[in-house]
Amino acid sequence: MNQTFTAARVIKPFLTIFSIAIIFSLFLPSVCFAFKPVARWDVVPYQRIKYGSSMKIGVIAFSKPGINRVVITPSGQGYSGGAKTVTAMTLNDRTGVYEYWTTLSAGEFTGNGAITVSAVVYDNDNNSRSLSLSLIVEGASAYSPKVAWVDATRGNDSTGTVGNQSAPYRTIGAAVAAAQTANGGSSNGNIIYLQEGTYSVSGVSANTSSEWLTITKSATADRSKVIINTGQLRTGYLKYDSVTLQSRGSGLWVATEASTRLWTNNCRKIGSGRWVSGSNPVSYSDFDNHYSTNTFTYNVDYAYNRMALVRGAEIVSIGNDAFENTPFIVNTTLTDSSNGPTTWHNDAFQIHTTGTPPPDNRIVYNYKATDLGYEGFFMRSDAGQATDNAFVNVLVEMREPPDESEQGVVFSPLMMNQGTWDHLIIWNCTFTLGTSSLNATHTNSSIVGNVFWQFLHEGTAVGDPNPAHSEPGNTNGNEYLYNHYMYVYGQGSFCTGYEGYPSNWPCPQWYAKRPDSHPTGSATIGGGVIDLKDPSLASFGAPVANSVLIDRIPFVKVPADLYGNPRIGKSDIGAIEASFSESPPDAISVPADFQLK
Repeated sequence: MNQTFTAARVIKPFLTIFSIAIIFSLFLPSVCFAFKPVARWDVVPYQRIKYGSSMKIGVIAFSKPGINRVVITPSGQGYSGGAKTVTAMTLNDRTGVYEYWTTLSAGEFTGNGAITVSAVVYDNDNNSRSLSLSLIVEGASAYSPKVAWVDATRGNDSTGTVGNQSAPYRTIGAAVAAAQTANGGSSNGNIIYLQEGTYSVSGVSANTSSEWLTITKSATADRSKVIINTGQLRTGYLKYDSVTLQSRGSGLWVATEASTRLWTNNCRKIGSGRWVSGSNPVSYSDFDNHYSTNTFTYNVDYAYNRMALVRGAEIVSIGNDAFENTPFIVNTTLTDSSNGPTTWHNDAFQIHTTGTPPPDNRIVYNYKATDLGYEGFFMRSDAGQATDNAFVNVLVEMREPPDESEQGVVFSPLMMNQGTWDHLIIWNCTFTLGTSSLNATHTNSSIVGNVFWQFLHEGTAVGDPNPAHSEPGNTNGNEYLYNHYMYVYGQGSFCTGYEGYPSNWPCPQWYAKRPDSHPTGSATIGGGVIDLKDPSLASFGAPVANSVLIDRIPFVKVPADLYGNPRIGKSDIGAIEASFSESPPDAISVPADFQLK
């Protein structure tokens, strides 16, 4: 069972008013690089702030020098609240994420309609990045959306009535059309409620220009029994909420770019076979217009491709990439990824630049990927320099036996071997088993507080533990600080090679290093430092008792660990603080209404 991403399980003292002064190292020379903070809105756009209500909106941001402040300024509809400055990441209980958040109240506006929220993120070197968010506010009066109900069993398209739950329509198409007519020819903000049943959206279209049309289950319906399995609804803004989207076979998608913008929230995406090409019921590949929140995905080939935002995803039993070229991933779990009889290069996270711009301003924050047989993170930027990318609180578990493709065994939790990367951030991550490698050229980067089973760099001579790009005073502007390397060639204990490991490779591998830019040394080495027994437990990947990882970093780069446990004072190395609880958490897990067979 996957784990919760909340701050409920806290053993270390918790600060009521949480404020962390980030202490940054002064160990590197002054090297001038042009870069921006890595920052994105953790908000799905085009939502309403309802009359008399408020919304907590936040930005997730990281930068090598640390974030100084985020200045959030709404405009439009008579806004009178002024700029809101946030200086620390704290828990936003709306999203379950530590982020730079503030509250927008409808009472701060005098009109109804669209607003723009600007955010400027400043780091401690005064580098900045500007962001923009579109929302809708009810500042003057409450808005009542047009609603209709659909019942596949007892509904009637001839007698159905908008706004009357006792007079449902039989088909989604009839309900959408009737609600749109009642709303003056627009489906902006309309809501269609579905009773239990199996539905089609073939031939259904709607007119939306600025707001989501929501298709959701009725209040009493079971999400697993509200199934859409045929057709693709055509509209500008489509939100599927708390329904099951199900594939009937290869390429039989039920949500595609037929809707210009797509949002799935609290949905179940059930595929037609993880080793079947095109088996995900959702096929959408637009960097800017596809959002997923708190959605469960099962038995598909690819899980997500080119998403604008994925938060709270749970992915179980897939055959290909969990994430391909997806720039923003938060609070997500993946279990059981295997390419089976195929030769697919199935990765937990893949960046490639074939036909795609180089990765810029991408964030992976709080991602637990376990039971992987081929590869964890595979990243390349062969179409140009990658800039401003952050990977924070990531745990990757490779598990034997390894899968093979036509390229043989890869079995790597982290591989970045192509292109050039500037301002790459890898903070508080844990990469277990297999060999991680960062052979690609990287500058101005910050690799701090991570656990590596082995860390390879083949551009450095055998036996030389520290590549030039990570040495103290290196001219690349990189910092490698307070990392732990379980196995280093020629140093400390030797490990047992995993199944499929080339027989002519020693273990540790010849090029297994321990990069460290601290002038007097901050890296540690040695096995047996983390719990690797059961990946379903919260303790998995956490430091064992008396581990050298505990309280090893004399500053806090990341305010909380993978599960939301605050890091206070000195933080532990790796994705999980030692302050875990053995009691089972109570959030993102395989839904009770769906039993794995």
